Amino acid sequence: VVITWKINSGIKDERCIKIFFDFDRVIEGRSAYYNSTYGVVPRFKAALHCGKVMVGEIGRIKKTLKFTGDVLNTCARIEKVAGSRGVRLAISENLTSQMQLNKSNLRELEDVHLKGKQEVVKIYEVVSNNRLESGA
Repeated sequence: VVITWKINSGIKDERCIKIFFDFDRVIEGRSAYYNSTYGVVPRFKAALHCGKVMVGEIGRIKKTLKFTGDVLNTCARIEKVAGSRGVRLAISENLTSQMQLNKSNLRELEDVHLKGKQEVVKIYEVVSNNRLESGA
């Protein structure tokens, strides 16, 4: 799933982070149902990054939106690296620098050289915190 915001809307009140915890709460609240119906409770992980995204409409009869841009590739690579380290929610330094986050809510992961990137990218694990988990 790709969720996009205009930057000011996404970072306002940490919405781009809080939505992760909101989804997590909904799934947890339905965990008994998922377990009894499917024998498993869904789990997910996510990565947050910012940048320009190009959006295009494709097709004549069945139209779909196509998102492209370096930001999507970078975000996918951040998620892959973070996931390999058991991190469920990762955020790029590029995005944290635009937010007023309390650094105690973040745990720095080592700098990583992402495939296709010239520069090292600093990523953080977002640590569960009541303020960030209090809804969007």
